[in-house]
Amino acid sequence: MSITLIYVPCKNSLEAKKIARILIDKSLIACANLMPINSIFWWNGNFKEENEVVLLCKTTNKLEKDARNEIKIQHSYDVPAIISWKVDVNKDFEGWIGTETQKLFK
Repeated sequence: MSITLIYVPCKNSLEAKKIARILIDKSLIACANLMPINSIFWWNGNFKEENEVVLLCKTTNKLEKDARNEIKIQHSYDVPAIISWKVDVNKDFEGWIGTETQKLFK
């Protein structure tokens, strides 16, 4: 089994927690970290500087697509950034993620 991290900026901690709880309840991710960030970007021709909260989700490669789809459904942004990458982790952590996300199949 391989692990995927999914990086998702959210408008605030309430939205990030809501999305994380839904993903965990559906066993699409094993856990999530929430981190405050400052974002600078262009949106609709305007320069923006916003405080956001990043949701960093840990899941299996097998569940990545389903997790990404659920994030898109739950997210408030018109164009949410849902960025993922495959990572190597220690075997104990990989096993724990597998156990937590296998609840979906039981």
